[in-house]
Amino acid sequence: MGIRPVWFILSVLIGGVVLLSAACWAGSTSVISDPVATVNGEPISRSRLTERLLSYHGIYVLENLIAEVLLEAEAKKRGVTISEKEVTEAVDTRKKALGIQSEASFQSWLLQHEYTEKRVRDEARIALLLEKVFAQEANVTDAEVEAYYNRNKASFTVPASAMIWRLSARTEEIAQKALELLRAGSDFPAVANELGPRLVQASQSAFRVPLAGLPGSMRAAIENTRVGDLSGPLKVPQVAQDPDSPAIEYWVVKVEEVQRERLRGFSEVKEEIRRDIFRQRVFGPFGIGKRWLEEERQKAVIERFIAFT
Repeated sequence: MGIRPVWFILSVLIGGVVLLSAACWAGSTSVISDPVATVNGEPISRSRLTERLLSYHGIYVLENLIAEVLLEAEAKKRGVTISEKEVTEAVDTRKKALGIQSEASFQSWLLQHEYTEKRVRDEARIALLLEKVFAQEANVTDAEVEAYYNRNKASFTVPASAMIWRLSARTEEIAQKALELLRAGSDFPAVANELGPRLVQASQSAFRVPLAGLPGSMRAAIENTRVGDLSGPLKVPQVAQDPDSPAIEYWVVKVEEVQRERLRGFSEVKEEIRRDIFRQRVFGPFGIGKRWLEEERQKAVIERFIAFT
């Protein structure tokens, strides 16, 4: 839709909330009695870690904490609160948007992106506070939603696609043999196993393929095949990966579903549009939240008792 997700926009607004454990800011000692790590027996002290964190990220974290305090004060003044249940729901929504379906996948994502679960929850809480605090100022009318839809209909077009099983063979004769086995009742993985991986490759499950990216003859074959039926052998040119790769493969496909190109109706996307416009108004680089924060920084009495080098 051209409107960035709140998790990206929030980082533009206040730089991304990086909350470090209070222990990291505790006083240090010259005796390394509690090292944070050792390398070949050589300890890395907590004070060394703290000094590096302050030097590299201190000003960034401090300015974000100042922004948080200002926002929390405004929320308190307006009677706005955020429950742990709301935070959990927001985190779950973020996981869904990222395609995370299990706790193991979530932990892997945290590790890969150098996040902690606490940081994810803190970001969710700040985002919810901003949304609630400025809910009235950022209100989106039905007329605005409809106007956006009419201006951007192309972005709401769902391209044609198909859900298929696919088997590729090195020769037309092998593909024909595979087709006969499939028609006799074998499934795709079983046929690939019977004929051998050097001659046949098959999908292990049905998968969705955009029809726009297929050669015309293959797209026509899929669109003209009834759901549940097999089609093939289909001659498919290939880009050779190595000297042994065939220039042409022969595919056999089973069509599970075909979706024609369609325009999502206004009623289907109305609330999605409203939500995205609202978030842009609150979190955008020229949004209400950023303007408010700049004004509050000017009005507030802020004293900083630490210098960063």
